[in-house]
Amino acid sequence: MRYDKRLYINDKKLWMHYCKNVYVHQPSLAAVTVGNAVLLPCRPIAYKEISGEYFQYEGGICDTDLSFLAGTVRINEGNPGYNSVVRSYHVPAEKICNCDEDVIFGGFLMGHFGHFILESMSRFWYFLEYMASGKKVVFTMVFGEHTAWIDDFLTLLGLPKEKMLFVDKPTRFKSMIVPDESMRPWGGVYSAEYLLPYEIIRRNVKVDSPYKRIYLSRRKITGKGFTPRLFIEPTNHPNLADRSS
Repeated sequence: MRYDKRLYINDKKLWMHYCKNVYVHQPSLAAVTVGNAVLLPCRPIAYKEISGEYFQYEGGICDTDLSFLAGTVRINEGNPGYNSVVRSYHVPAEKICNCDEDVIFGGFLMGHFGHFILESMSRFWYFLEYMASGKKVVFTMVFGEHTAWIDDFLTLLGLPKEKMLFVDKPTRFKSMIVPDESMRPWGGVYSAEYLLPYEIIRRNVKVDSPYKRIYLSRRKITGKGFTPRLFIEPTNHPNLADRSS
């Protein structure tokens, strides 16, 4: 490991390979309106149904007969990837709540900040382009809990709390606008619309600090899974002497 242009790189050749790849894809994103759309909360699919160690989810957006219409794809259509939402499930008619509103689907949310900020905003571009419509925006969790920081994040992007709907029971809506996904994290592509939430964040951040740089670290977090596989933070550089948190 060596200090190289302000970056600590364990495998520079591999790092350069990823940096030089062109990930921007320019598909023609669209949004479809589904009448009597049903949104099913996500639930894990049993391990025995899936090859390998990873798991996926069932639920997502369905038509009124619960035929699957949209979930999440992390790699490509033929191989959605783990933590993707890939199919619907049966719910007795009497167990489906009814909401007589026209809504926008905002996304499948992950209750993990890193995954949330990188992946969960994939469909939020439509709201940002058409927020003047006044429609409520509907979300459901893939995993994790709906916590206050999620509301705070969405509010900072211009969505008032009174316009947020978080679905944790099978719910049929009068109609639902379903935007295309603007990125596939493991598929290596994203569209220009994917960047809209982050551009808003960048514009709205007010820098008022005596410090020119902020150093973020996981060094003091313990537990399984907190050591990066390829890019390992050094512990002996003089400028990083135990000042991180």
